[in-house]
Amino acid sequence: ILDYHFNMVSQLCLDPDSAWKRYLEPYFMEIRELLNKEPGSSADRDYDQLVVYGELLSTALIRTYFEEQGFACDYLDARDLVITDSVYRDAGVEWQQSREKILNAMGQSRGIVITQGFIGRASNGDSVTLGREGSDFTAAIFAHCLDAREVWIWKDVAGILNADPVDFSDTFKLDEISYLEAIELAYFGAKVIHPKTIKPLQNKAIPLWIR
Repeated sequence: ILDYHFNMVSQLCLDPDSAWKRYLEPYFMEIRELLNKEPGSSADRDYDQLVVYGELLSTALIRTYFEEQGFACDYLDARDLVITDSVYRDAGVEWQQSREKILNAMGQSRGIVITQGFIGRASNGDSVTLGREGSDFTAAIFAHCLDAREVWIWKDVAGILNADPVDFSDTFKLDEISYLEAIELAYFGAKVIHPKTIKPLQNKAIPLWIR
């Protein structure tokens, strides 16, 4: 995993010493500390404490890249913003607490904001993950709390298709569908979007673009 991230440092043409010392090394030290501990009584809890580092490491790379390119940006740890219950691997959002923290943090931002999807923090202090399509859900959480004008989510397809292109060669893009239609498609197996991503947007009539 360490080698993989150093390869990304090289591909992004980052200063390897700078990227490592500033952001990557502290996270890898925390990972090593976790791996040297005895397993706890809950495999799901142990899973969440470790898996969150995938998001933290990838956004640390993007943070380094932006800074070296001269972009003003704020790096926010989503675990300080998305507050949840203690259901590991599929945590539920505590909406009022999350809204207050997100509004406060974003109100102080000075430019581009870099944060993570998929992760949050329970009230007991533990890291948690938000379950399937948790990164898309995070986008919807932020949009709902900030009364965003719209949300863009980037996928490996150019929009919502009428069928899975892996299984069918004659698919076509649906230019516009309702929230309810999107939820129905998702419940019946469409992988492009998860129903829990749609609901916070539907509640505030925020348009969602799939790119």
